[in-house]
Amino acid sequence: TQLNVKSDDFLPKTHQIVPLTYIFSKVHHLNASQSQIIIKWFWKTSFSDRYSSSTDAKIDEDIAFFDEVIEMKFDTIKTYKINVTKDSLKKQKFLRNSPNVKAFLLFLAQYNPLDLTNGQNVDAGEALSFYNKKEYHHIFPQAYLKRSGVESIDINSICNFCFLPSNSNKIISDKEPSDYIKNVTPALYKEAILKSNLMPLEMEIYEKNDFETFIENRAELIYNEIMRKI
Repeated sequence: TQLNVKSDDFLPKTHQIVPLTYIFSKVHHLNASQSQIIIKWFWKTSFSDRYSSSTDAKIDEDIAFFDEVIEMKFDTIKTYKINVTKDSLKKQKFLRNSPNVKAFLLFLAQYNPLDLTNGQNVDAGEALSFYNKKEYHHIFPQAYLKRSGVESIDINSICNFCFLPSNSNKIISDKEPSDYIKNVTPALYKEAILKSNLMPLEMEIYEKNDFETFIENRAELIYNEIMRKI
């Protein structure tokens, strides 16, 4: 509930369910400090390659750490490292089965994204479902970028995606950001909509259709938010 994980299908790493199940088998109620540290653990393990090898040993370490959390000892959290960088965010291709992309999408869902076309709440749980593949939007539309000669690897960077219901996606279609951010996104709620999607607020980026600056700024914005969470 706290992280909007509707089922284990949405977990960035399926291994995370084991230590989480363990701690809730020991305690039925976490205090504020324990909850905060477990959320830090969740994001640190989500944005890492922690379970890429020696999986059983890593899970055993997690369980030992959670025993410490029960005793209100939190220092071990400092040993958990992430491997995401601003550059890796820019270079990560949008692949639905990638653990990195799952982590990215779940992270975006934490900010209660608003629909770019009307400012209404996006059902992130619905969008995260693997059965709803059209609930994502190229912020700089794919067709527009192809016409502009941008390479596919850059077009499909995860930093060029946000949540958007399929019917709203059709409204934007292949419009340039200079068009739809000005004429479709409600002016009254524009700043709130952009913030909720972790998109840069500098209007000049959209007015000039400056894709390169957009990707650079959004990667930095998202990276800074990840670091703030952990």
